[in-house]
Formats: sequence, C-alpha cells, structure tokens
Amino acid sequence: MDRELSKEYVSRVNRKKIVLWTVGIAILIAFGWSIRLFLSPNLDSRNIRFAIAEVGDVESTLNASGIVLPEKEQVITSPINTKIIDVNFELGEHIKTGSKLLELDRESISNQYKQLVDEVEVQKNQIEKHELSSEKSIEESIANLDIKKLRVSFLESSLKREQKLLEIGASTEVKVEQSKLTLEIARRELLLLEKQIENEKKNIAAQLKDYRLQLRIQERRLDELKNKLEESSISSESGGVITWIKNEIGSNVREGDIIAKIANLNSFKVEANISDIYATQLRVSGRVRVRINNTDLYGGIKSISPSVENNLANFIIELDDNKNELLRPNLRVEVFVIISNVANVVRVKNGPFFNGSPDQKIYLVNDSKAIRADAVFGASNFDFVEIKSGIQAGDKIILSDMTEYYHMDEIEIN
Repeated sequence: MDRELSKEYVSRVNRKKIVLWTVGIAILIAFGWSIRLFLSPNLDSRNIRFAIAEVGDVESTLNASGIVLPEKEQVITSPINTKIIDVNFELGEHIKTGSKLLELDRESISNQYKQLVDEVEVQKNQIEKHELSSEKSIEESIANLDIKKLRVSFLESSLKREQKLLEIGASTEVKVEQSKLTLEIARRELLLLEKQIENEKKNIAAQLKDYRLQLRIQERRLDELKNKLEESSISSESGGVITWIKNEIGSNVREGDIIAKIANLNSFKVEANISDIYATQLRVSGRVRVRINNTDLYGGIKSISPSVENNLANFIIELDDNKNELLRPNLRVEVFVIISNVANVVRVKNGPFFNGSPDQKIYLVNDSKAIRADAVFGASNFDFVEIKSGIQAGDKIILSDMTEYYHMDEIEIN
C-alpha cells in the first residue's frame, strides 16, 4: 500500500531540482559566452568603412529639400475667356522682349467691344436729348414765371388804384378787399412756381449726373475691353526662356488662367521645405547650405511662409552665388539649415556608426585590430560629427555599424 510523501520530502526534492536547473542554465550561458570570446569573428576590411579623425569646423544642421527656381519669372495669364488658336514658341526656347507667344481667339471679345461702343453712343445721345428736353422745359417754366411776375405787378397797381378811388368815394371796400385777395393768390402762385422751377432744376441735374455716371462706367468697361482686345495677342514683357507654355491649340482658357511662364536664367533662388517639427528653428537671414552634385553653395533664408502645408514649412533661400553654372530650373537639391557652428574641433565623417546619441561606443583601428572605445559626440550634420572626447585627431575609426560587436573589446581585421 502506497504511503503519502511527507511535505518536507517533497519540498527538499523540488529545491534540488531548482538548483540543478539553475546550475545547468548558468553552465550553458557561460559556455555560449566563452565560445563567443574564444571564437571571435574576424572583420573583412573590404566590407567596412574607415575614416581618419581631423581638426575642422562642424555645422549643426537640419536636413531639408528644395528646388531651384529662376529668381525672376514672368507669369502670363489669359486676359479673357477664350481658346488658343496658335502657339509660336516651344518650351525651352529663348525669346526677346515683345515676342508674340500665343494667339487667342478674339472674335467674342471683339463683338463685345463693338456692341459696347454702340451702347455708349446711344447713351451719349440719350444724355444730349435729355439736356435739350430739360433746357426747353426750364425755359417754358421761366417764361411762365415772368408772366406770373407781370400779373403780380398788374394786380399791385390795380390795388393801389382801387384804394385811391376808395379815398374819393369812387370805389367800395368790397372791391378793395377783392383786389387784395386776387393779389395774394397771384403772389402765392408766383412763389409756388419759383419753387417748382428750383426743384425741376435739381431733378434735372441729379438725372444728368446719374446718366453721366452710367456713361463713365460704360466707358471704363469699354477701355477694359479695348485693353483685353490688345492683350489677347500674348507677348512677353521681357526676354528670357520659356519655362512653361500652354501649347494645346484649340483648348479653352478662362480669364486669369496661366498660359505661359518666362524666366530670366541669369540668376536663381531655391524654394525649400522642412518638417514642421523644425519650423520654429527657422529664421529670416539664417544661413543654409545647398548641395548640388557634391558641391555646396551657401545662402540665407529670405522669407518663411507663415502657413504649414502637408506638415511641411516652406521657405525661400537667396543664394550668395545665384549665378553658379550648376544651377538649373526645377533641379532638386539637398538643403542644410545651419543651426550652429563650432570651429577647430576634432571631427570625423558621419556614418552608420553614429546613432545620434552623445555617448556611445566606437572602434578605433590599431594595426590589424579594432579596439573598442567610449566616445562623446557633440554637433553633427550630414557630413561630419564633432568628437568631444575618446578620439584624437589622426585616429582611424570604423564608420560601419558595429553594434553587434559591442560585447568585444578587440576584433581582428583581415
């Protein structure tokens, strides 16, 4: 019959198993570590990059991208809603000032112009007729006014005569009162007519002012159409190179649509953009480097766009050498915004070995061995990294990524 094992015995057996497992795992770890130490891999010098530390300047920069554009570019837009009937030049051609680039269909705007000319003439005739009619009406009113004045004078004389006759008993009080009443009525009619004439003159002046204002508006429209008619034969205001042209004969264009761009290729600028994360570090007049085919051109930030588009901040660079022969329209370039600069420091070329951390391990090359060392880094850019400690000028270091070897103090190099 089986007996139940005591708790003390079971506990002792479990502890023994734990100790055995722990010792076994420790032996395996030590064995693996020793293998890595004693079976150290060799580095093939053909597969790794080297660099010699030197003394020089290091600019701390932010990476951006840009495109080369002509510094001066004339944008030509369509003056009317029409269609293209002819194109005289092709993209990339050099043109002179006044060269006719395109011919636009002018029939529609020409008809509008002719119609408006007729409307303006009709309006001028209407104003002239209104002036004549108004003048005649005022003359008639003035004639009536003169008659009213004569009637008042006559009635005043009649009243005086009746009053004298009353004094000698040849007239009556009734006739005198009747004369006074007739005179008062005539005077009021005269006053009313004077006010009517005054109001009529004001109304005529207001109407003529309105008619002439409408005429001026029509005349301005006429001038605009005339200018558009003259501009519909598209010519360049300055010489240069055609960097863009709408060369689709028969295609419709709306007023204000861009139909050509003429650039002066004597000087250039760079339109750049950078992640909006770094937008606050941009400043007008801040220095930048523009890289073209391994050649760096320096310049300054001329302007910064106040808005951010697609998480990018845009800015314009004014180049110190804006006539450099490497500059070409629409050329994509690398841009480095200079944040700070340190001079006469130990530096080394940037490479995969540098992960951006100020403190990290590197490998120095001594004869045929790579020896691990600790280094402290400072300013950095796309080309160089400042070394504050751990490396001296003249030291040869490995630029390749050596992260997987960080556990080894030394590595043989073949």
